[in-house]
Amino acid sequence: TYGIGAAFGALSPENSGAGAFAEVCGSPGEVAEGTSHLYPFHAKDTELSLAFDVTYDSPADVLTLSRASIWTMLALQAADQLRQRVAWALAQIFVVAPDDATMSHTEMYVNYYDIFVRHAFGNFRDVLREVTYSPVMGDYLTYKRNRAFDSDGVYPDENYAREIQQLFTIGLWKLNTDGTRVLEDGAPVPTYSNRDIMNFARVFTGFDEQAERANIEHVEGK
Repeated sequence: TYGIGAAFGALSPENSGAGAFAEVCGSPGEVAEGTSHLYPFHAKDTELSLAFDVTYDSPADVLTLSRASIWTMLALQAADQLRQRVAWALAQIFVVAPDDATMSHTEMYVNYYDIFVRHAFGNFRDVLREVTYSPVMGDYLTYKRNRAFDSDGVYPDENYAREIQQLFTIGLWKLNTDGTRVLEDGAPVPTYSNRDIMNFARVFTGFDEQAERANIEHVEGK
């Protein structure tokens, strides 16, 4: 309704009268699309533009390329190029991939990538926190709906508990200030043990998605 749209700041300045169309979006900092120019990804009732997908033969392919089209448009044309490039670098560290149920969906992955755009020049701890609470990462590294041992007699999934140490932060081996490995009796010294992985897995339990919202993409089977 108009009242709800006004309360959430979802009415555009040119359409702020009673009965105006409003759309509330759940992505942090997201704003409504403008209508003054065409986008390289498909939207209802707009002309298709293949400017960023010239290697694809059919306009039908554009519907499955929306993530790539959105990213390409911003990566090549956004004014904050340094931020975009740092975000891309972070995305190559905190890697995720779509599964069969989410491959053709866009909003959740654009939202996930925005974590790195927002925190490109911020605190690495904030990046870790938001990535950990992302359902995209929860699905990919299988800790969503992870349960404690006391609940069902099964040890918690250790996938994310391992990768957050090995790939995302401290790595496998302790290092000297010059980047060489710390040695003890000639052998490299590991940064964590299996006990650390098991304890981290106990921390990453109880994560689940929020209740479904009407204005977000429905993901079958999730």
